[in-house]
Amino acid sequence: MPKRTTQKHTIRVFISSPADVSEERAVLRKTLEKLGYDPFLRGRVSIEEVSWDRPDAEVPLRAAFPPQEAINMGLPLPSECDVVVVLFWGRLGTPLGPAYVQPDGRPIRSGTEWEYLDAVREEVASGRPRVLLYHRDADVMVSLNDPDLAEKQEQLSLVTEFLADLSGRAGSGPAGVNRYPDVLRFGSLIESHLRSIFKDIMDEVMRSDTDAGAGAALPADPFPGLRPFNEDESLVFFGREHETSEIIGRLGDPRSRFLAVIGASGAGKSSLVNAGVIPELRRGAIPGADRWEIIRFTPGEIEGSPFLALAARLSDGGASGTAQEITQKLERDPGSFHQYVDSVLKGSPAWNRLLLVIDQFEELFGSGIDERQRAQFVAVTAEAAKSERVVIVITLRADFYAHCLDHPDLAALLRIGSFPLSSAGLGALFRMITRPAEIAGLTFEGQLAERILDDAGAEPGRLALMAFALNLVAQHASDGNLLISEYERIGGIQGAIATRAEEVFDTLTEDDRAQLPKLFRRLTDVSEAGVPVRRRARLNSLADDQATRRLIALLTQARLMVVSDDEEHREATIEVSHEALFGSWPRLAEWIQQTRDDMVLLRQLRRAAADWDRAGRPDTFLWPHERLIMAEAMVQNLDPELDPVIEEFIIPEVTRILTELEGDSTHQRRASLGDRLFEIGDNRPGVGLTAEGLPDILWRTIPGGRVIIRDLPEIQIPDLQLAAYPVTYGQYQAFLDDPDGFQNPAWFDGLAMRPETPGRQFRAIPNHPAENISWYDAIAFCRWLTAKSGIPVRLPTDWEWQLAVGGPGDGSRYAWGPQWDDAAANTLESGVSRTMAVGLYLGSGTPEGIHDAHGNVWEWCLNQLPDTSVEGVDFASEGARVVRGGSWFVASLFAKSTFRGWDDPELRYSALGFRLLRERADLDD
Repeated sequence: MPKRTTQKHTIRVFISSPADVSEERAVLRKTLEKLGYDPFLRGRVSIEEVSWDRPDAEVPLRAAFPPQEAINMGLPLPSECDVVVVLFWGRLGTPLGPAYVQPDGRPIRSGTEWEYLDAVREEVASGRPRVLLYHRDADVMVSLNDPDLAEKQEQLSLVTEFLADLSGRAGSGPAGVNRYPDVLRFGSLIESHLRSIFKDIMDEVMRSDTDAGAGAALPADPFPGLRPFNEDESLVFFGREHETSEIIGRLGDPRSRFLAVIGASGAGKSSLVNAGVIPELRRGAIPGADRWEIIRFTPGEIEGSPFLALAARLSDGGASGTAQEITQKLERDPGSFHQYVDSVLKGSPAWNRLLLVIDQFEELFGSGIDERQRAQFVAVTAEAAKSERVVIVITLRADFYAHCLDHPDLAALLRIGSFPLSSAGLGALFRMITRPAEIAGLTFEGQLAERILDDAGAEPGRLALMAFALNLVAQHASDGNLLISEYERIGGIQGAIATRAEEVFDTLTEDDRAQLPKLFRRLTDVSEAGVPVRRRARLNSLADDQATRRLIALLTQARLMVVSDDEEHREATIEVSHEALFGSWPRLAEWIQQTRDDMVLLRQLRRAAADWDRAGRPDTFLWPHERLIMAEAMVQNLDPELDPVIEEFIIPEVTRILTELEGDSTHQRRASLGDRLFEIGDNRPGVGLTAEGLPDILWRTIPGGRVIIRDLPEIQIPDLQLAAYPVTYGQYQAFLDDPDGFQNPAWFDGLAMRPETPGRQFRAIPNHPAENISWYDAIAFCRWLTAKSGIPVRLPTDWEWQLAVGGPGDGSRYAWGPQWDDAAANTLESGVSRTMAVGLYLGSGTPEGIHDAHGNVWEWCLNQLPDTSVEGVDFASEGARVVRGGSWFVASLFAKSTFRGWDDPELRYSALGFRLLRERADLDD
């Protein structure tokens, strides 16, 4: 099968422009940086900027820089790039001289025009690069006393001529000009255009990948569930291309004879080696690797003996002797391994290699293998690593790494041969979700793929849960369509295992149900840390009656258990499919817990609290919310006497988070804490819903005062009440979910338009601000909530907003004080590049308690720019409405209390939300 791409795809973007559009160039460069983190592109695309006047260019470029000099220097031509962006305003650029002419003999008027023509000629010929031409059509302001007036007039005339020539230039390709009035509009245009083009390019790459594998047989199921991918499923293994490529590079170094792929449980270590690395080797990713002999096993797969497991594979590979004979010799003499390597590779060229893959190396430290046998097998592994004809790859759970360090030979190998496998990034996860389905001819209904991506999160263990959920959804596809209803039925990623297990449980007889806990306990071990882990058992030792065999068959069919049998060297064994099952099926977790009592948990608690105190009380030692609930139940049951250290150790996680938010934290840390608050239940007032299911608004009273707004008369404002936070997604969702909510046309009565569908929430987390909200949406929400709650609410005017945030006067102060503080708001400077939960900057609100007034999302105001009173607001007007407060994707300059932005009322984007004001007529209620 042809080799599949294993590296990021590079998209080269050439930027061409004269000097008078430097602001646009800066916006474009920032956009290119941001698009590198787009969920669809991240991890799959490397965006490379190309221009002949980059600020960090190694070659100092002069003002008059002929194209030929760039060519002589080896700089990339526009026609050699993927995308070319050409920008004009009032200048066409520096003249090139008589040597540069067009095919019809006319002179090329500037370097920028030459770059445009070079790109367009190639686009017409081959379809690449994609050429985007932008022109700021605003007037060029110049003083009549400007000494360069004549030159500027000439340049403007050249631009006019150039634009006029576009439609008539033969062979120039599409003559479309994207016109824009200002830099802000350019920013939104270029981001939209580039995102669309980049996705088109990646679609072509993906189709190319698919075509490359078209000759291979598709696996029966694109999603394997809890078990790892195997080698035959490489065609549907995605998301680890970068890691595969890096491992191949490491193994291609003749000095590299040992590599340990180390990661958390569920990170996909086995899948990476089985379906990523081994198939690439078989395709010859390393010269000659297609001839390598490959032996793969797990230490405990045959009677719990790592020697027997290795010996069986060596015997299968052609080593002389039976598995038992090889086992005995390896146990006596680790150095004898070399003679078996020679026999396996007998007759092959001297450069050929034996690849020894020891999967789930942590099995070596299980309770079924004694210390002596463990040390002997480590000695065999160390001997194997000395051979120039052997390459060893092991997979190891990170929580067993410390056990390896107890063996000096193994520790020495790990020092030079470790490959830490981190959690899959968003881009990688998206490929894991969508590409196997695409290859299998399956499609996702609506936004199901994005929803699964959001649900998967960043925790390594979620990978197995995601795979299992996808497997179940795929089993119930309707005409090739993966259904949202099925995903919701199984409880999403978190609930899929439990749902499937409970479905099986419901089919069992009472006798079978009574037998089930006993069966699982036989297949469960507990590590030294008290964590449940899988253990294999001989099938015959468990299935000693018809009822148990039937039970095992049901669980195997449901992919909750796996039966292995190589028929020659061992009898069949059975094990739990994945350790994720222990934490994802509440009933099983309860059965396991019943093997201990609350005193075990208490001892764990005391030990953990002591370790925490001894280590200086680091937060990383503290138990999460989910475990603290168990500890609380244990304390309720036992009512033990707890010392002060334990009492501090079991402080609820919500309390700890809120305490941390009151202090100094990085923006990224605040963002993660906000998401964690949602996970464990964010019950802060003003963030969620009331018992009646309506938005729970936390009102803050703002004393009246006079406000000065530029270009407007001074405005006297009475006392008002404003919401402490922007409306959250959870609160807005109540409006969307109500049959009498968004779909009721009455809430849009009198407005210039009624949107047909609501905007998509890009961060669909209930305690985040509602985003992608148009002014019409916000007005309808206010009307709905007023009708449902009986409390008159509306959007604040921008002078009311300024009073609440900047105080009386000209509003030049910030919510927290007179000076800007980068650490106090989620603006562009934060680097978070997304919204975060509301109210996370606890020390940065106004004295009255208004939070998130700077950054996070722009907030719609009721009025248009010229309005000076509520009564003057024209709801039927299509005129732009004021927005206040900046957002996560603009700089702090735009988040000032005095900055008045504006947007068209129908506009929606991922940094646009709103906040509520309580009508004054209702303040005395």
